[in-house]
Amino acid sequence: MNKFKYLFTYQLKQKLTAKSFLVSNIIIFVVLMLLLNINNIVRAFDDGSDGADLVYVYNQTGYVNIMSELEVYEDEISSQLGTSGVYFEAFASFDPNSYEFNGSSAILVINQEGESLSADLFINDLNVYKRTAIQNALEKLRQDYLLEDKTPEEKELIIEFLTPMDFIPHLTEDTQGKEILSGIGSFVSLPIFMLIIFAVQAVGASIVEEKQTKAVEYIIANVSPNKHFFAKILTNFVFLTIQLLLILVYALIGGLLSIYVFGGYDMSAGLGLSDTIALSYGIDNATMDNIMKQLPLTVFFFIGFTGLGGLLYMIVMGFVASISTSNEDYGQFQTPLMMLMLGGFYAAMFGTMFGDTNIIIKIMAYIPVFSPFMAPSLYLAGAFNWIEALISLVILAGTSLFMYKLIMPMYKNAILSYSTDKMTVRIKKAFSRSKHNK
Repeated sequence: MNKFKYLFTYQLKQKLTAKSFLVSNIIIFVVLMLLLNINNIVRAFDDGSDGADLVYVYNQTGYVNIMSELEVYEDEISSQLGTSGVYFEAFASFDPNSYEFNGSSAILVINQEGESLSADLFINDLNVYKRTAIQNALEKLRQDYLLEDKTPEEKELIIEFLTPMDFIPHLTEDTQGKEILSGIGSFVSLPIFMLIIFAVQAVGASIVEEKQTKAVEYIIANVSPNKHFFAKILTNFVFLTIQLLLILVYALIGGLLSIYVFGGYDMSAGLGLSDTIALSYGIDNATMDNIMKQLPLTVFFFIGFTGLGGLLYMIVMGFVASISTSNEDYGQFQTPLMMLMLGGFYAAMFGTMFGDTNIIIKIMAYIPVFSPFMAPSLYLAGAFNWIEALISLVILAGTSLFMYKLIMPMYKNAILSYSTDKMTVRIKKAFSRSKHNK
């Protein structure tokens, strides 16, 4: 047990202290910062050539200071966006069933609901950054309205229990939520693919290197082949898990920086996390609520499929490495498995476009060699519900356990073999010897 512990900790320490690990994590961190701050980058390089947008305001409340307060926010919006912003003009009348924009980019209808305010924004041609800046300004305006003529005690109580304003953008065709989730679904398959590739390459390269240098003979003389194989798989599985958690932490840091630091949004506005994210990325509150509801299961499936998918491929690649005698051997033998991984990756990338109607795509997402890449993407795109994704995950877990029990005795008979036969012959020999030695 002490020898196994030493082998495991030694290998894991080598991986975590390697320069390649540090460099790759710096690259991953920078890429995630750029991706999660793309909205702020676009805004920073916007030269305002689109001009100031005219927004008509129809006031259906008894709050007479609305227009004067909105005019105060015009400069603030321009400063926040780094563009020429928007300017507001009063609108005499408005019929939601029959209206014309009359050269405006949007019509803002402010309503009174009891003692509070709500708003509808009818959009003609207004980019998401200006739309969310308007929403941010309305939140402050509503707070001023609620606190008007209130005692300090009443103001403190109102601020404590203040909920986000009802702000409804009306688009010509509101497919935003589905498009966002489908886009995220396509993107999710990329980090899963990269993480699994890194893990399986590490397992194979480590075993082949030990065979080439004959170091494996010394190791097997001190620990059993079973423990050697398990240590390899466990080391790289733990390493994969650590890398996965680091990516999630980087994503969290990038998101928080995008919203609270570079986004320029006022944290004193009393908005919740969901509403703040919606403001930052130009997503309406209803869509953002749906996305946030899927977030816990999305993270669970992302971790589950990446971990178990990596485990399955590491087990298979570990055996492939054990029957290889050189890096050239290993590169040739791993090609069929790499093609399967690429097939699953591309099916995940493009399958979200029609996965809810194509039975072939859905069947592929249950097959363990494809499911690590496809199932999380299809779940986000709405082609899989959580029960279907969970069934696929259970199948993947069962297959990983089965392959481990099948390959373990074959690995034991192959690890010290330096045969140069064809791949199929080596596999047959390892299988027959494992049955004979039972």
